[in-house]
Amino acid sequence: MRIGIVGYGVVGKAVTEGFRSLGFEVYVNDICSDRNFNSKRSLVDNCDLIFICVPTPNNRDGTMNILPLIEVIQVFLDISNEAVVPPLIIKSTVLPNTCKNLNKIYNPKLKFSSNPEFITEKNATTDFLNADRTIIASDYPETLELLRDVYATFKNVNITDTTTAELAKYLSNIFLVNKVAFAVEMGKIANIYNVNSEDLGRLVGSDRRIGLSHMNPKYGKIPKNSPCLPKDIKAFNSELRNKRACSCLFTAVENVGIEEK
Repeated sequence: MRIGIVGYGVVGKAVTEGFRSLGFEVYVNDICSDRNFNSKRSLVDNCDLIFICVPTPNNRDGTMNILPLIEVIQVFLDISNEAVVPPLIIKSTVLPNTCKNLNKIYNPKLKFSSNPEFITEKNATTDFLNADRTIIASDYPETLELLRDVYATFKNVNITDTTTAELAKYLSNIFLVNKVAFAVEMGKIANIYNVNSEDLGRLVGSDRRIGLSHMNPKYGKIPKNSPCLPKDIKAFNSELRNKRACSCLFTAVENVGIEEK
């Protein structure tokens, strides 16, 4: 199995190192690096699957900037006039229905599937190889079989539809921001009663139903320039507002859990 990776940021690097450690031949493309990476045409000519790991930052209004993904897609669309493009697997964080909509637009020249990533920046490769769960989703049985083979040694591999996979990524991240927001409030309460906030967080988080991650009040809010959680909750809240389905809870979590400046 030969694997292509587009994007060599935190996710792309972790996936590259992880797959190579498992014995896969990996081709990498990244336009933002001066390293001697492969061209996208080389990925098309040599790979069985291509994982797209490009960033999806916020626009100024908090909505998702999908332009990096669209630019990649356009290159593969151009190549598809001359060669058969392998299945494109989106690891980038994208809003629900993205894969479904892309397949409506670009099928049969390009075929998109979802494989969201759940890693931390600090331990990215280790997290990738030892994920609590791996989610794969595709409308194409042949692609699903390839993904099954790629992740054959991974634990807790879950198969679902692409929209559920995309939602699972967002809601997992939003729940982590919710825990941070709770920890921020817990720190305020600790000060009111003049108790140690870290001890309080440890005692509350030691309940296995709650967990210790993201529960230490001393860290405060998540910096707004953090690469993942702030942009995701902002993008998802913007999406809900656009659908006139604003979540009071998610809005409060964003306001309490994310730094404003």
